[in-house]
Amino acid sequence: YFNQLRDLLQKAFKKGAFDIIASSMLNKVLMLVANILLVRLMEKSDFGVYSFVYNIITIVMIVSTLGIDQAMMQFCCEIREEKEKRQLEHFTIVAGVSVNFIFAILTAAYALIFPLSIPEAKWALVSFAFILPLTCVLNYQKYILRIRLDNRKFSLLTNISSVAYLVASVALI
Repeated sequence: YFNQLRDLLQKAFKKGAFDIIASSMLNKVLMLVANILLVRLMEKSDFGVYSFVYNIITIVMIVSTLGIDQAMMQFCCEIREEKEKRQLEHFTIVAGVSVNFIFAILTAAYALIFPLSIPEAKWALVSFAFILPLTCVLNYQKYILRIRLDNRKFSLLTNISSVAYLVASVALI
């Protein structure tokens, strides 16, 4: 029994499972640090505006890609010809970025046309709206690495994006 368990752990280690676990833990710590720094470095009113805008963008992100990226992950993990998988990947990046760009324009237009409950958030929401296509590209890259079972690169990309978020959050305050 212990030999089988040891063999399974070695196999998981070779495939990068521990990289993903360690990366996930590190990313949670980095997000915690980023949130602590945001609260400490921003004034209360600015943090209120930030939280309001971030919540709106998070709601838009729920529907932003219309599930195209998750569908790619599902279909490309199934047994299919490589050519078909590449076509699905190409469609996903083109359609995902296009749809997210449309959502970005709609979100910015909403901020400019309709009054917000926090008027100071208007230009922040316009700015944040155009992050949507970038998040689509990042998620696409992560899904591609997971599909191709390149777990170490997936973990590295996830860590780089978390560090970039932390640095950008503090720098842009």
